[in-house]
Amino acid sequence: NGGGRVAVETTVNLQEGESEGGRRRLSVALPNGGCDITWPQPPQGAIQTAYAASYPGCGARMTWNLIEALTGLWTGDDWDNNHRGKRVVSVKTHYPHDAGKLVSWDNEIKRALVIIRNPMGAIPSFFNHIYEIKNHLPIHSERAPVEAWVEWRDKFAENQVMKYGKFVDYWMERFDKFNKDRPIFSYEALTDDIQG
Repeated sequence: NGGGRVAVETTVNLQEGESEGGRRRLSVALPNGGCDITWPQPPQGAIQTAYAASYPGCGARMTWNLIEALTGLWTGDDWDNNHRGKRVVSVKTHYPHDAGKLVSWDNEIKRALVIIRNPMGAIPSFFNHIYEIKNHLPIHSERAPVEAWVEWRDKFAENQVMKYGKFVDYWMERFDKFNKDRPIFSYEALTDDIQG
């Protein structure tokens, strides 16, 4: 035990497809201090899908995981990488950034939740993602070396700032109603130790 840290061993049982009476149990406490965690399921019946829009580096993967954990329903992405098609509660997108697109059934989507992050954090985070892919590293595994960041920043950051602005403009104008059809979440608030 160094520096006041305590190691805790926890058992987690992941159970594919488990549900109880059509309602999702986020987790079930086990007697040994562990928990059962259920997997998200496809929505049953009609559901209004929403975009989960974020500029690259603003927590798209985190948001995807949060939505699935809180709703118990499948999420998808604009490239349909998980082959879930329309059977999702939300579709992650970076549109209009070139890393994203609108789905072919865009006209059926009438709302979006938008994650906004300070571009001073978002753009370097996006570069880290590019660096990981370019160097065949696991996603979200490490930060790029400072020298690589400085070289990329000097070549591309101004363009990314312009793309960030276009992203914000697009999603501010996409839906008319702020509270109902386009809630906005701050990445910084979602990840804050106290608020998040």
